[in-house]
Amino acid sequence: MDLQEYVLVSHLCTQYAIEQSFLYSLQDNGLIVVTTIDRVDYLHLDELGSLEKMIRINRDLHVDAAALGVIAGLLQQIENLQNELNAMRNHLALYEGE
Repeated sequence: MDLQEYVLVSHLCTQYAIEQSFLYSLQDNGLIVVTTIDRVDYLHLDELGSLEKMIRINRDLHVDAAALGVIAGLLQQIENLQNELNAMRNHLALYEGE
């Protein structure tokens, strides 16, 4: 496992001015994955985008981690529907071009 692909949880909490309990509640709700290596908790760099999105929503809307799970699910559904709509538009454009 390459530690260069991970960031210390304690460093993230300091940098983003969040409590570790908030970060672990995001993990408990399935929004991020915290990895423990040699008894030290890390977050993979791929998780940073999700973490930042959840922090912004939490700060802007003042919602807890459980509500963030619902919001994240709805945002994912919107993204899926937008992708499906784009695919249908592209498919329709093929038939209109004939």
